[in-house]
Amino acid sequence: MVDLHTASFGRINSYYVRADMNDPLGAKMAKLQQPQILLHNSGQDGTLRSAAAARGIKAITVEIGNPQTFQDRYIQWSFMGIMRILDHFEMYDLKNINMTEIKTLANEENLNGPPHTVLCSRGFWLYTKTGGLLEVYPGVNKLVKKGEIIARIKNMFGNVIDEYFSPCTGVVIGRSSNPVAMAGDRIVHMGVIKRTGEVLAKAAKENY
Repeated sequence: MVDLHTASFGRINSYYVRADMNDPLGAKMAKLQQPQILLHNSGQDGTLRSAAAARGIKAITVEIGNPQTFQDRYIQWSFMGIMRILDHFEMYDLKNINMTEIKTLANEENLNGPPHTVLCSRGFWLYTKTGGLLEVYPGVNKLVKKGEIIARIKNMFGNVIDEYFSPCTGVVIGRSSNPVAMAGDRIVHMGVIKRTGEVLAKAAKENY
């Protein structure tokens, strides 16, 4: 099963996949999707993917960018990823896809997906401590270093009342796009890049 999503209102996403990378078939499906970011996540409670997993159904979640907008590149990449999965399970032959027509519609040279995929061993959100006008600096799919400033909260007069720094080196999976923030609002969805030789956790969930 491939569960298709976008970010919620007031947030923007990269093109990324959540999957249990300890499950061989789920990991294969996720890699066939060829996302910008591949996030190891064993399944959040109450989600369609976790319900499917509880019934022995292999599933991944594909996040296709931003809400209420058509991002042609992300749509094309996700479409090709789904077609690769169907081809892998012998449900559809990739040879039947008219690539010339698709290229004309998408107006993109790289139709199959981004050139590189970053594998993250876990992800987490940073939240505001106070309300105000939120400025988030790094874009999605951008690397940030530990200690780098990623956001500021200002009051209505433009005075800085709080600053937020990256607690680790990682990649920005998603971020807030709403400048009006209350205490406890989301700032940045961070992905911790998997280290060479790192063993992925059996139960990997996020602080939603």
